[in-house]
Amino acid sequence: METNNNIIDAPEFTESDIETLKKYFELNKKYQKKINDELMPELLNHPLWGPLIKQQTPEQQKAQQERSLEMQRAAIYDGKWEEYAKDLMTQGVVYARMNIPYKDWYKLIKIYKDHLIPHLKKDFAGSTEEAIIFIDGLSKFVDYAMYGIAEAYFTEKNNIIKAQEENFRAIFENSTDHILLIDKNATIVMLNRLAPGYKKEDIIGKSLFSFQHGENAGVLKKAVDIVLTNKTPYVFETTFTVDGTKQYFSSSISPIFSANREINSLVFISRDISAKKQAEIKNREINIDLEKKVNERTKELKKSNDELEQFAYVASHDLQEPLRTISNFAGLFQKQYKGKLDKDADEYLHLINSSTIRMQILIKDLLNYSRIGKIDKECVDTDCNKLLKEVLNDMSKSINDSKAEVNTGSLPIVKGYVVELKSLFQNLISNAIKFQKKDAHPIINITVKDKNTEWLFAIEDNGIGIDKKYNDKLFVIFQRLHSKEEYPGTGIGLVQCRKIVELHGGRIWVDSELGKGSTFYFTMPKTLSA
Repeated sequence: METNNNIIDAPEFTESDIETLKKYFELNKKYQKKINDELMPELLNHPLWGPLIKQQTPEQQKAQQERSLEMQRAAIYDGKWEEYAKDLMTQGVVYARMNIPYKDWYKLIKIYKDHLIPHLKKDFAGSTEEAIIFIDGLSKFVDYAMYGIAEAYFTEKNNIIKAQEENFRAIFENSTDHILLIDKNATIVMLNRLAPGYKKEDIIGKSLFSFQHGENAGVLKKAVDIVLTNKTPYVFETTFTVDGTKQYFSSSISPIFSANREINSLVFISRDISAKKQAEIKNREINIDLEKKVNERTKELKKSNDELEQFAYVASHDLQEPLRTISNFAGLFQKQYKGKLDKDADEYLHLINSSTIRMQILIKDLLNYSRIGKIDKECVDTDCNKLLKEVLNDMSKSINDSKAEVNTGSLPIVKGYVVELKSLFQNLISNAIKFQKKDAHPIINITVKDKNTEWLFAIEDNGIGIDKKYNDKLFVIFQRLHSKEEYPGTGIGLVQCRKIVELHGGRIWVDSELGKGSTFYFTMPKTLSA
């Protein structure tokens, strides 16, 4: 550690003084451990010395005491005052850097003396002269020690203050912000940099308020008044128009207090935030424009979707009649001429009839898909227990024919569209029954979990399962994973489920593994947005 290079002079002690110091040293050595033991509880509870002492272990404390005692002995008996002086000055530097008030050292010595006096009275009960000699030695030694510590302490303190002032000045002068020191009357005392077009004499000694005009009229005075009244910093924004260009500044005024907590001056700091503000304004304009375009595009998409759904509805509805006619005539033709034509003709008639039926089912499913969200106009509280009971009752034939086992827990009341919710459960349960292993009866478990803002439904089956690579295709219209000969259907059921769930503001997905069954999850928000 660096210390002051100017070592204090060795004390000019006479032989008599040295003898006095030796008597002090021997008696101090005799009682030091006892006094330290008495002092320690008091020092440990001291707000300043306690934390410092606790940083050392008992072994370190003992070693330090022994080292200090040895240095005192070497100085008094061997004349090694220079080494002792260096140690004292090192202590002074350390105390200064730790910002320990110097007066606390005098208090510590007083505490030590208070504990030493009872021992002196005991040892010198019959000899006042010996007591005076000891006290004289103690005073000489303490004076020298405190002089050595004080010399280094205050020299280091001055160095610290000087370094802090230099650092502050460097920060002050090199800051890109405008910093002004003003008095309580708002007179400018000091500044770090000049604004373009100004000289130092144009600003120093002038009122801060003389620079407020136009859009800033009254702003600076208001800020100063607030700081002087509340005695707290105040942050505000100001604008200046220079050559037709508006510039923005983030400013603050903070109080500087005297020792008795009275405001004796203020510091005004102003930062040019024009680039940031202009970027914010530009971004705001871009966002407004983008939001406008998004709204327009959303309206266009909604209109397009509405038209597509209307087209699907009309097309599906209008196609049913000619398909019924084709189906009826194909059926009549097959009934009257079956066996009367060749074998190929019978097969062609069968294909026409079955294809027409599939087309009718497909058109019906498309019609149902286009009607989702348009059947129930009102969203109502729906008891899922009651709704599921109705669904299972409607599906009783397919459930009984497949010998399916459907297990349900307690289900919540949700806000929703009744017809669509029934269709959702019916589609998922139908799929669980349809896609079953050939050697097993369907087992379907319907459960729900409370997820704070939404309900999480799960419909689990023990069916054939789905290869994970097809998960993304499940909810796409007309996507089929199996041939119609294996499992009949149009590929619209799960798409309807997705549309119904999304209509209610929820999500739907599947967790499945080929050969191990599937679990379809969907969420229902507890509060349905309009």
